[in-house]
Amino acid sequence: MYTIEKNLLSRLLRQDKTEKIKGLYAIIDTQSLKGRDPVAVTLQIIRGGAKVIQLRDKTTKKKDLLPIAQALTNLCKENRSLFIMNDNLDIALAAGADGLHIGQEDLSVGAARKLVPLDMIIGCSVFNAAQARQAVADGADYVAVGAIFPTPAKIRWFWVWNLCGRLKQAVSVPVVAIGGLT
Repeated sequence: MYTIEKNLLSRLLRQDKTEKIKGLYAIIDTQSLKGRDPVAVTLQIIRGGAKVIQLRDKTTKKKDLLPIAQALTNLCKENRSLFIMNDNLDIALAAGADGLHIGQEDLSVGAARKLVPLDMIIGCSVFNAAQARQAVADGADYVAVGAIFPTPAKIRWFWVWNLCGRLKQAVSVPVVAIGGLT
């Protein structure tokens, strides 16, 4: 009975987190911060209305990234925002993140779903409706498409606006538009 109750509660918590994915979803890219403190910047972004924060870091060593992720987890919990870790499942788990965001070249959604706690949400970057449907079938709680504006890392913005509408029709989970919002 305890196990059933624990699983049910975890699934309800995951559903509650998924329902919070709306409004401003901010990505904290450590390279874009140019030396500014990620915690201070995140607090400003939360105060500006963001309800979902994703930490994206492609360069910091994991031993140095974990304390940042832990601080952002705590900050987001204090401010009733979700904290999503990009790419790094181990950091997401160790920091107690609300979720993990993965791309098409990362660990698959299905493999990640087997490793994360039941209450952790998983997001997946997609580039077409077929990828979105597959991500959801594999256990993704939301999908992201971008960049909607040009960025140094994402230059496919010109077709994304049209794709967002098609994805909303293709899947029943939240669709997040990312990239180039300043």
